Amino acid sequence: MQHEPEGGAASGLWQPAVSTLHRLREHASDSRPAYALSALCAMSIPFGFGYTAKTAGLDPKLRPPRLVPPFWQLLGFSVFFGAGGYMIEQGDVLNGSGVLSAWSLTYVTFATLPALRHMHRSPLSMLLSASVVGMGLGIYANYYFDKASWRGAIPGLLPKPKASSPDHGSKGILHV
Repeated sequence: MQHEPEGGAASGLWQPAVSTLHRLREHASDSRPAYALSALCAMSIPFGFGYTAKTAGLDPKLRPPRLVPPFWQLLGFSVFFGAGGYMIEQGDVLNGSGVLSAWSLTYVTFATLPALRHMHRSPLSMLLSASVVGMGLGIYANYYFDKASWRGAIPGLLPKPKASSPDHGSKGILHV
């Protein structure tokens, strides 16, 4: 079994994905995608009431799955996405991206994954999930979890200085 040399055909296959992720990372310093996520969640709040009103008298076993999160969850996501955007707007890109990454992962874990099988029934839930994955995870988590973003914030991530060859002649050590 032979391994591909670095820069071979295998790395050529990943190049478009790597360049796309790099281009998305460049937008992390812009707060507009975060505000767009916040506005989308806020505008979806009335639809969070619909499931409760529609299934109020049904037997719990006969209820269809909830595709749009409840109104209070949408309100919370709207507030947190907006807060992350505000942090980015004030110049704290790393922490704002961290807030957006955390709440995007929370949305995907608790709202998207349980409803994934039935999501084709609700264009709004598809739009919310695609927006959170695309903007929240694609832009901000991509930036936040990139090692280069943390340079200078954590001393251990700084590149190690290269050891120079010792110059014994300048330190007064005798050469034999």
